[in-house]
Formats: sequence, structure tokens, C-alpha cells
Amino acid sequence: MLADVLVDIRPKVLDALERQCEPDALEALAEYVDQLTLAMRTRRFDPTSIRSESQLAMHADGFLANLAKVRTAVYDALEDSESSVSMRDARLLADWFAVAADHVRDEARKRREAFVTMLTTFAGPRPSDVEGIAKRIAGVAVPEIAEACVIDALEGGKFRRVEACGRDLARIDTLFEAPLPDASELASRQSAYVADVASDAETKTMLAPSALAASKIRSLVSVPIAVLGETLGVVTFLTARKSGRRFDAGDVAFLDSFVDRASRILARTLLEYRARQGAERFRVALANSSIVIFESDANGKLSWLYNSQLERFVGSMMGRRLNEFMTKEQSDALDEVERQVVESGARVTTEVVLEIKKGVQRHMLLNFEALKNAGSETIGLTGTAVDITEAKRNQEQLLQGLAFRDRMMGILGHDLRNPLSAVQGIVGLLLLDTNLQEQTKNGLVHVDKATRRMSEMIQSVLDFTRTRFHGSLPIEPKPMSLRDVCLTVLDELRVAHPGRELTLETVGDADGEWDPGRMAQVVSNLVGNALTHGERGTPVKLVLHGDEATVSLAVENRGNTIPKEKLERLFEPFEQGVDTDSSRRPQGLGLGLYIARQIVESHGGTLVAESEAQKVVFTLRLDRKRA
Repeated sequence: MLADVLVDIRPKVLDALERQCEPDALEALAEYVDQLTLAMRTRRFDPTSIRSESQLAMHADGFLANLAKVRTAVYDALEDSESSVSMRDARLLADWFAVAADHVRDEARKRREAFVTMLTTFAGPRPSDVEGIAKRIAGVAVPEIAEACVIDALEGGKFRRVEACGRDLARIDTLFEAPLPDASELASRQSAYVADVASDAETKTMLAPSALAASKIRSLVSVPIAVLGETLGVVTFLTARKSGRRFDAGDVAFLDSFVDRASRILARTLLEYRARQGAERFRVALANSSIVIFESDANGKLSWLYNSQLERFVGSMMGRRLNEFMTKEQSDALDEVERQVVESGARVTTEVVLEIKKGVQRHMLLNFEALKNAGSETIGLTGTAVDITEAKRNQEQLLQGLAFRDRMMGILGHDLRNPLSAVQGIVGLLLLDTNLQEQTKNGLVHVDKATRRMSEMIQSVLDFTRTRFHGSLPIEPKPMSLRDVCLTVLDELRVAHPGRELTLETVGDADGEWDPGRMAQVVSNLVGNALTHGERGTPVKLVLHGDEATVSLAVENRGNTIPKEKLERLFEPFEQGVDTDSSRRPQGLGLGLYIARQIVESHGGTLVAESEAQKVVFTLRLDRKRA
């Protein structure tokens, strides 16, 4: 009987297998021989017992290779034995090997299909959570695909181990201690495959000897996890020596497909999550704003509307045109805008007034652009509408307030300056009297100076108000000489400061197109500042320099060095300069330098301050002609 023959040749078969197989695979091959012997004895066999579940991989290549070795060893031993085998037994023997091979192929196919089905429901607890992804992959992989699974997350170019699981937890613990893979090796997103860890020199150096010995790893496959073009980590599948399994080329292809499929599903889940998150943010943003989004068909009728504020007043606006709420003139203008958008494809913004009910109007800012179908044909319009009624009301109130302030300042300036002019005129006439006593004359001179100072302060306040509410000062440029203005201002200041030396040095031409009155105000403010805050008894020096396109004026005085952090603040309103003499009280409102810079900038020029070595210099630069 063939079964008895197989028992007799068993040692010879195993000896042959031992010479061509690895020691850890011999136990599994001996099991195949025993299953074959039992089948021949009972004349019947159950294909499902050929390989236990723990031995069956996703691909049958490894098993079929081992089965072929067993078949060759059995046939060689039978040929060398003195026992004869009947034709019936020979056919039964051949059938066993064929059925075993077909069964394993069929089981591998079924398992692959089952895993594909499993992957269709694959999703992590949070698609953007790498550790959640790792737990799901590992939970699916062990023990069906591998005895163990290790997953490392890629963070900042370095790997961090986030998951390791397997049948033997004591063995798996050592995997946490094993060195992490090099991120650069996975930059190409190619899988790494090691058929036999013990015989692979590179892997032996990568894993610590203690970990290698304790875990008894036989083979491994490392596959990158790539989601939306970004490598999030790497998953490593491992087989153990005592299982008799070793990954082959078919397993590597399947594991690549497994992780790729998982990554694709995770990518879709992540995109859906981001889309929901973006839509929710968009919804919240619109719900708390006054922006309306709309679409209209080719006839201008609203076909889609989101966040409409007007429906509170007029009911549903779907299927209606905005023109229904406009005057004929505005309706015609809106028709023209819509026609322009459809014909040119340009984006157009316009303001309209909607009369939502009698006596109630809303100002709307409309943005239109063409709505196209998949064939890039214009099928209507899309855009946004913003209710700017409150903004228009506030703008009108602001303009009215500014106009009122202008009128008040004009009246204030006129009503204050007229009495001052009268006082100055009377004082001037009295000073012409040569018979005045000295004490009376001195008193009149003080009154004259005080009225002039008050007049300058009123002018400063008016100028400050104009710059605050209008952004710049009005100027009337005309051909003039800055040198002549400087000479005039210096002559006036010498009278007021007879004990101070004021000098002017001119290099080149100082002619240009500027406002003479405003330029005199600038020069007076700069020189007056130098006289007020400079060291007593020291000269104030002016240097004019003209080149082909520009003219500059530098006003220099001796005094305390001003810190850099305070220099720029000198041009702020109500900022007092640094006084050399601490006993002197601050004079004026602190608006002189601010107004001087505003005048210069109104001319398109610059005014800066520098201070070093007990010296302060203010320099203005003007183009001869405004661009």
C-alpha cells in the first residue's frame, strides 16, 4: 500500500528536503509529507487541512515552491525504493499534489478578495491622525498578513514609532527598541524588501543584535504611507522564523497594493473631512456677515441664493430679477452691466439702490462674473451682494460732520483773526508815534508779539484740523525762489531775535514750483524750532543746495543730541522738542514740525531730522516740479 511505502521512505524524503531547505522550514515540509501519507492511507483527504490558517499568506508562491520540493523528494525516493507503486496510487499521488496546489491558490485568491472588501470600509478615527491610521493598518494586518507589524510616523524628516503589534507581545516589545529606518531611504516612496533578515548584511546592521535574536524575525517588507502626495510614515510587515513563512515577490506586490489602497481611501476620507470643514467654516463666515451669494440664469432670474438678508422684507426672491426693486434708470444701468459681463467675461462691481418697500431703500454693492458650464459656455451670472446701507449712512454722516467742522473752523478762524488783525493794526499805528514814552512803547511791542504769536497758533490749529480731516494741506504751487523766501523769513526773525546769528549759504539754483506762503511757513517753523530749542547764543545755519531736479534745505543748530527713538516722534502732533536749557518753559502747541512735514509732503517732498555730536539738522528735499 502506498501509505506504507511513504512511511518507509519518509526519512529519505526529509533528508533530501533538509539538504535544500532552511531548518526553520523543515517542520512545515515534514507536515506536508505526513498529510500526504494520511491521505494515501485513507484514500480520501480534506484539502482544508493541507495548510493551517496561520500558514496561509496572501499569495501561494511560497507554498507552491515548497510543495514542489516535497513532490520532487517523494518521487525521487519512490524511484530509488524497491517498492512498486500501482497506476491507481500514482494517479492518487499526483491528484493530491494538484488538489493541494489548487486549494492553496484558491484560498489565497479568496483572502485577497476579502482584504479588498475590508479596505472599502477602511477609515481611521480621524483621517489626519497618523496614529489613528497606524492602529487601523496594524489591526487589519496582524495576524492575517504578517506575524507582526511596526508603523513609524514621519515628522520633520525623522521617524517616530507610533505602533507595534503582533502575536507574541514579548517579542514585539523588542521592536520598539530597534532603530528606526532612515527617512532618506524612503524619499523615493519605494518599498524595501528583505527576504531573509539573518543573511542580509544591511538589515543586520540596522537592527540591534539583541532585537534580532529576541524577535527571531525571518523576513520583512517596509512600505511608505503616502497620502495626497505627502509621505506620512512607513509600515513594516514581519514574519517570524518559527512560523515557516517568508515573504516572496507576490507578497511584496500585495502589501504594496494593500498600503496603497489604504492610503487612497484615507486620502479620500481626508479630502471629504477637509471639504466638510471648509464648507462649515464658509457657512459660519457667511451666516455672520452681510454677504449674499447668488446665481442667475440667462434671463437674469435668480436661480440660487445663499444668506439673503432681503428675503426678510420681500419674501422669496427665487425666480425674480433684482431689476424689480429698482427705478427704471437703475434697472437699465444694471442690464448694461450684466450684458458687459456676459459679453466680455470680465468681473464687474457696481452699486445699486433697491426699494424693498415703499419708502425703504437698501444700498447694495454687487459683484458680477460669468457663470459657465462644463463646456465653458456662459449660462448666466454669479456673484455676491453686500448690503452697504449702514456704511453709506455712516459715510454721509461723516461727510456732513467734516463739512460742519470745516465751516466751524472757517468761522472760528475768521472770527478770531479779525479782532487780532484789528489789534495788530492799531498797535502798528501807535508804534509810529515818535513821542511815545519808552515804557508805553515797550508795552505795545509786547502786545504786537503776543498777537502775532496768537495768529500763528490759530493758523497752526486750522492747518492741523485740515490735515486730520482731509489728509493734506491745500497748496497753490507757482514759480518761486526758495532762497528769496529764506532771506525774507530770516530778516523777520532777526528782528524778533536780535542776539542770535542767522546765516544762509546757497549752492546752486534754488528755484522751483511751490506754494510761496506755505514754504515761508515751513522755513519759519524750522528756524523758529532751532532758535527755541538750540543752545543760547549759538548761530542757526541754513544751507540751500540745488541740483538738476531737486532742491534741499538744511537747518542746523547746536544743542543736545536727540536719541534716535525720539527723532521721528518730533514730527507728531503736540510733541515738544528737546530743549538745551531746562529752565525754559515749552512754547507753542507742539504743531510746528508736524505742520512743516505736512506742507512738504503735500508738495511731494520729504522732511527728516538727524542728530549727532551736539548738533541737530532738519533737512527738507523738494522736486523742482511736481510729477
